[in-house]
Amino acid sequence: MKSVEAYPWLKKTANELMMIPVLPNSFIIEGSKGLGKSELAFDLIQKQLCQKNMGCNYCQSCQLLRENTHPEFLLVNLEEKKSFISIKQIREVIDFMNLTVTNNSSRMALILNADRLNIESQNALLKTLEENSTKKFIFLVCNVRNALLPTIYSRCFIKRIATPDTESINHWLNNQGIFDVSANDFPNFYSPKMIKTLVEEGKSTLYNNVLSKLDNLVCGIEGTVTTQQFFKDLDISFPEKIDLMVQYLLLKIGVQTGFFKPHTKFISLTKTDTNDIDVASFIDELVEYKSTLLKIPGLNEQIAMSYFLNKMDRVI
Repeated sequence: MKSVEAYPWLKKTANELMMIPVLPNSFIIEGSKGLGKSELAFDLIQKQLCQKNMGCNYCQSCQLLRENTHPEFLLVNLEEKKSFISIKQIREVIDFMNLTVTNNSSRMALILNADRLNIESQNALLKTLEENSTKKFIFLVCNVRNALLPTIYSRCFIKRIATPDTESINHWLNNQGIFDVSANDFPNFYSPKMIKTLVEEGKSTLYNNVLSKLDNLVCGIEGTVTTQQFFKDLDISFPEKIDLMVQYLLLKIGVQTGFFKPHTKFISLTKTDTNDIDVASFIDELVEYKSTLLKIPGLNEQIAMSYFLNKMDRVI
């Protein structure tokens, strides 16, 4: 895992957190996927476990932690092909935190993708979060804001990480050897690491391809069947497809209200005769459906996409 030093937008936050005299026992770090939140949590954990209390990278404790073999550290993540972190995994966390801490050490649990904890798992974790001793710590890293129960938030110290501005992202991309794309070529909720990954995978045109396809649909150049097949072939998750549809609709409202300049490349985003209330209502429907989808992952994608694409054609 890279150090937080690799992500300049985190340095100020990291320095502030590193200066906290007493680390909170229950800690939530929230923000978009790909901002380095996991690295930030790991650096805080390393400092706490380090024999020199500084995250030196050289002591035995730091070496064991880097190899994920430290006896006082437990890492929990979403298992492959699973939609949620299981109650079994959370019970392992609870059992681990109930063990006696060795002398002059701390016990640390790090839960990545904590927004994928279902209600049962969150409720099971509540008592442990509340009763953590001074030497026991739980970090939850969330890629979605406000995804957890209010009772979880009330028991935790919360640090929210904002997505850096366009200039900062572009500067970072340039430092990574990426010069042929800009943050403006992607939705504003895409993090620097997400953009870098898409570029490395040859998917840097994905967002513009989606805008073009929706533009063709709304302008009557292509039908819903062709558009649906396009979305079916996209190598991204169903929730991500919904996010991109929402982004298109937000651009539409932004152009109509004068918040954004018209996209001359996309005919549908130059027109200003759409009913903003209808578009806003459609956005709410998509966002609500995505929220349901994250709780009930078995919903049929093809039926939903057919419905949403037909409605988009009518609304815009």
